[in-house]
Amino acid sequence: SLADRLDQETAREIMASQWVGAGWVASERLADALGLEGGGVDALATVFALHPALPPGFERSVDVDADRGRVRLEMTPLVGGLLDPANPGWLGLLARGERGGIEAMAHAVDRRAQLADMAVREANVVIELAVDESAEPAPEPPELAFMRLSGTVSWVFDATAGTSAKA
Repeated sequence: SLADRLDQETAREIMASQWVGAGWVASERLADALGLEGGGVDALATVFALHPALPPGFERSVDVDADRGRVRLEMTPLVGGLLDPANPGWLGLLARGERGGIEAMAHAVDRRAQLADMAVREANVVIELAVDESAEPAPEPPELAFMRLSGTVSWVFDATAGTSAKA
C-alpha cells in the first residue's frame, strides 16, 4: 500500500526502517524471554533460529562455530518465487540483500555482532554473523527510538494472572 501512495523507492526505505526497528525489538524480547544474557554466538544462533522478523516460508538451518566466533544461518525457500527481488515488504528486502534489518536483529542480541557476509541466491540465503569480543558495541539505530514510543514494545504476557475461558 505504501508503493501505491508513494514512489517505490520511498516505500522501500520506509519498509527497511521498519524492519530495523521491529527486528531489534523482537531480538531483545526473544533474548530476554529465553534468558540469553550476555550475547555471544550461541545466543545469536538461538535468536536467529526463531526470529519472527525473518520472513516465513523458509527452512532455517543454523550452525555455530564457537572457535571462530561465527554463526551461519541458511534459509532455503520452501516454494519457488520467495526470493524474487520484486516481492513486497520484508520478504522483498531480504531477497534484495538488504542488510539493515539483519544487522539490527544481531546487534540487539550482542552489540559486538557483525554481519560478516550475506549471499542471496535463487536457491537460498546464507547469512554469516561474527562476534568480535574486542569490537566497540554498536549504537542503537535511530529507528529504535520511534519503536520505543509504541506501547507494544513494553507489553508483556502476565503468566501469573489467572485466565478464564468463555464458551
